Amino acid sequence: MTSVIIGAKRLDQLNNNLNSVNIKLSDEELKKLNDVSKLAPEYPGGMLKIQSSNHRPGQTRSWDLE
Repeated sequence: MTSVIIGAKRLDQLNNNLNSVNIKLSDEELKKLNDVSKLAPEYPGGMLKIQSSNHRPGQTRSWDLE
């Protein structure tokens, strides 16, 4: 569940906070926000990709979890 806490002391602050729901972001802006806020995989989820990769003798494995 996601919630927003509004901490306005004055009516103009309340109006600004309430009007913020009308902001429209472009696809590029959303992508930038998603990229900078991306979380690293958590254990054991990050290990699943590594464990399911091909394991062949003599091959090196990429540890990049993305």
